[in-house]
Amino acid sequence: MTAIEPPPTRLQWQLQSFNDPLLAGYAAVLWAQTAESGLRSASTLPHPALQQPVRWHDLDYAVLQQWLALALSQPLQAVGSLPGRYAMMLATRIYGESGSASQQQTMLDFAATHFSANPAAYWPWLVHAVYVAQHQFGKTSMERATGKGLARQYANQLRHAPAEAKLPHWARQLEVFILEDLGEIETAKVLLGGMLAAGEWMDQRDFLLMSQRLRELENHKPMPAGH
Repeated sequence: MTAIEPPPTRLQWQLQSFNDPLLAGYAAVLWAQTAESGLRSASTLPHPALQQPVRWHDLDYAVLQQWLALALSQPLQAVGSLPGRYAMMLATRIYGESGSASQQQTMLDFAATHFSANPAAYWPWLVHAVYVAQHQFGKTSMERATGKGLARQYANQLRHAPAEAKLPHWARQLEVFILEDLGEIETAKVLLGGMLAAGEWMDQRDFLLMSQRLRELENHKPMPAGH
């Protein structure tokens, strides 16, 4: 396991940052990024004898989470600060796309957990977590199946985000497409029908598009066995 220095306590970090939450947030995400940057620089050293293999699974993701969490402290979450958004980006795009399946889930779950603190600011990164879980998760068939389950879980969080978060309508509809991909057409139809019946967060254009999609699902013919 590649050694990463664990962060100080939140109080110590605030004091070291002159009690400035924004400065503390920036410092935390920069420190968290040094692990990834160190891996990349080790792989580009000019002399072969100095090169070290880039092995994401050697990173201590638990310690990385602790650093990212410093940038997602309560004062910064409340305003959706840039350090907080950057921490979510590191979790989903950098570390969530790399390492073992368990390491990926560690980071994607981390983003999903912090999404609820400020859905309006953090929804793009939970959307990316859905994508990673659906298309880039794991290497074995069992791991990929786990990823698809995670994708549905994260998409469900997006669908249930509070209306005041004002997520784009397509982000709330992702769960329907995940269900289709999983072959759960009947469940997708029930879910889409319920969304249409509620209609709380959609405009007329979205209503028409989703109604058309429901008709397509209702006309869906399952593939014959063996295909």
